[in-house]
Amino acid sequence: MSDKLLPAHFLMGPSSSSRWLECPGSLRVPHPEDEAGEAAAIGTLGHLLVEKGLIFETPCRINKPLEQSDREFLESLPDEVRDQLEEDVDLCVELVDGLAYNQRHLERQIQHDLIEEHGGTVDVIIQHGETLHVIDFKFGRMRVDPEGNPQIMSYINLARQLYPKATRFLGSIIQPKIKRDIQTVEFTLEELDEHERRVLEASISDEFKAGDHCQWCPLLHQCTTAAKHIRDNVEEFPVLTPEVDTETLVKIYKIGKLAEKMTKDSGAVLKERLRKGETVEGVGLRPSGWFVWKANAAEILTEAGVDFDCLVEAKMMSPSASRKKLGIPKDSFDEKFGPAISRRPGVSIVLGKNQLGEFPEFPDE
Repeated sequence: MSDKLLPAHFLMGPSSSSRWLECPGSLRVPHPEDEAGEAAAIGTLGHLLVEKGLIFETPCRINKPLEQSDREFLESLPDEVRDQLEEDVDLCVELVDGLAYNQRHLERQIQHDLIEEHGGTVDVIIQHGETLHVIDFKFGRMRVDPEGNPQIMSYINLARQLYPKATRFLGSIIQPKIKRDIQTVEFTLEELDEHERRVLEASISDEFKAGDHCQWCPLLHQCTTAAKHIRDNVEEFPVLTPEVDTETLVKIYKIGKLAEKMTKDSGAVLKERLRKGETVEGVGLRPSGWFVWKANAAEILTEAGVDFDCLVEAKMMSPSASRKKLGIPKDSFDEKFGPAISRRPGVSIVLGKNQLGEFPEFPDE
């Protein structure tokens, strides 16, 4: 591989491979830059702290050398969030340090030898004998399975460029908020070669293909292929009766979720236009909002004498979803949990009619 300066972001990055492997055409359309929220910033900081913890070979606390901006962000986090992050980081460090290795790379950026647009930064690469082991850290709450994971397979294939003589290939995910252990899958050479073939095909294809992967595309609301896919499938839906088979119900649900995502994305664009003063008869904006847990919710609820098991379960989801799952009447829930909840203001779209008379038409082209 060349020693040339590599780009900060690759068009064909492994993290979005589940989308562009299915729809190569999405690579040919300019995508907006992701707006990193606090959760993403905490995840990025977590990766940095794990790297430093592995370098220093001790638990990674805030007294480790950090850039000033990173230190300020870490120290600005509520105590509960910072303590949880440090606990998660220490677990990642402990699990990785427990693995034997001949060579180990941390946060190694690799570019594909043949495809300039394909590459990424691998959290950990371990070479031990003839075994090549790639590890990816996830600090979110959405479960990620390493089995058949295209991101992990992409990382392994990129790492194979460093160790072409490897004969055994392991891919692992460490996700502290889901499982306090390392999840590892062994991939065959045939599986990895097939994945490499798909990556090569995607790099030269401009085909648009709609499907479940559209859920993760930021340009879903602009995609005519996805619009046609939704409309065609909706037209085929049967009347929901007890006789409808389960497979059809799953199909209806998936298409409904895709249409929901398209509606949400379209609504964001519509809100922006309405904010700028564009007028549409029968459509407007009104103040709204949603409820979230305060950063110090655990402390507030503990002081209020809320049962710990109840607290843990409630903190795993939004306040509204927690109330339903715990089966607590709204008045009782508000009285007991209210001090730990805050309301985030927003705006919602108001239509002249309460509901649409039919599924909205989307253009074919």
